[in-house]
Amino acid sequence: MDEQKQTDDCLLASFKGNLRIRVHEVTKHDGSPTYVVEIAAWNSWAGQGKILLLQGGLDLGTAHELFTAFTTQFRGYDWIKNELEMET
Repeated sequence: MDEQKQTDDCLLASFKGNLRIRVHEVTKHDGSPTYVVEIAAWNSWAGQGKILLLQGGLDLGTAHELFTAFTTQFRGYDWIKNELEMET
């Protein structure tokens, strides 16, 4: 049986309001790296979170561009409206 090992490294992280925006480096099956951008929201009242976006298969440059765009455009997540809040 193949052994599973932890191959996820968080390279960048930003917390804005109740949003967590991160870039991860993950190892593909062939051993080469690929990058994933994640946006997750946390609801402290309900004690739960959810992943809003998880985009993978990116090169580092594209992942960094998405991270920068997301951290400058979004300021939080509205659980009642079920939508991302934009910076004004």
